Amino acid sequence: MTSESNVLEFTMSDGSTWRLVGWNRVAVWLNELATFWDWLPASTVPDHVNVRGTTPQRYATVIATAHQLKKQGSSPRDLLETIRHQFGDAYAPVHPSSERGRTIRLVLEAAGEEAALFAFSFLAGLVTMRQASGPAQVRGATLAVTPEIFALADKTSRIDSERRKLERALIELRSEEDARQIEREQAWNAALEHLGTSGRDWATRHTQAWLRYVRHSRRRGNGAVAKIKQTDAAFTELMKLKGPVKYWNDKAKGHVIGEVISGVAVLAFFPTAIWLIGSTFWRLGQYLLTTPTEALPPGLYFIASAGLATLAGLVLWLGRLLTKLFLSQHHLRQDANERATMTTTYLALMTEGAASDVDRTIILNALFRNTSDGIIKEEGGLDPSLTAVLARIVSKP
Repeated sequence: MTSESNVLEFTMSDGSTWRLVGWNRVAVWLNELATFWDWLPASTVPDHVNVRGTTPQRYATVIATAHQLKKQGSSPRDLLETIRHQFGDAYAPVHPSSERGRTIRLVLEAAGEEAALFAFSFLAGLVTMRQASGPAQVRGATLAVTPEIFALADKTSRIDSERRKLERALIELRSEEDARQIEREQAWNAALEHLGTSGRDWATRHTQAWLRYVRHSRRRGNGAVAKIKQTDAAFTELMKLKGPVKYWNDKAKGHVIGEVISGVAVLAFFPTAIWLIGSTFWRLGQYLLTTPTEALPPGLYFIASAGLATLAGLVLWLGRLLTKLFLSQHHLRQDANERATMTTTYLALMTEGAASDVDRTIILNALFRNTSDGIIKEEGGLDPSLTAVLARIVSKP
């Protein structure tokens, strides 16, 4: 039975939970962590929040403390305080076996050190997308939040392999055709030596026609290769932007539901509000008109007027709030549809070969821009009416 003091249980800042039994397992775990991050101290890529100067010191301190405690004969549980202190904030390194560690590993292998460092800082909340200063950092953050792109990248690699095989086959076919053409020319030259002038002229005409046919076929083959390359580039870009397009289409569907719910609430509220205000005015008017004047207190008319004004102000305020929520959902739905449409249009331009790197930058900036809630804030002058004053008082927190 394992002694409790020999068991080290802790939770990393990325939410992963670990249970290590014995110093040997602790040493293996720390060695895996240090090996995974061994590229970080010597890296020269841009580092916005000094991860390179902070994170390696964390696991180096834990490793040194573990060696010292083991040498002193202490139990693995004595290392818990050091781990909590060094691995308890956003700068703590992630283990390659954790979910976030696997994501960072994939980004490192697919996009390089700069993308991996920015992805780590982005997932830890140390930086935002606005701080991305280059294509590598934008790619790192994109891969970090849409890991399904890695599965698409495997399909892209297979397509690249098939494309290269096709190109090699075309080159081999062209070489074989050139070799056969040389053999034909040699045969024709040998035959021309035995033919007279008329035969030589006839053979020359047919040889020239054949050469024209070969050149035409070669041009068609080159055009086919160029079309394959263009289609491959468009498909690769489609795989990269498929995740964002799906994300914004899903957001647009969600906002459609919110817009319908808000619209139904607005349509149901205003008839109900009109009925409530009208009913209240009618009942109060009947009471005041049918009750003798000498039986009514002198201040009742003022209290009734103030109460009706307050009720009308509250109803109007609630109606404006529901209308703003409906307009907000409508605005957010249009924004999501616009982003998905821009990305789809860019992919169409890529298919036709009419898109450039500048267009790609514009699309990425449009996709990752801030999204406003669409609620229009009040910027007009003060309304001196009693209803507006009461509405402003009720709306304050």
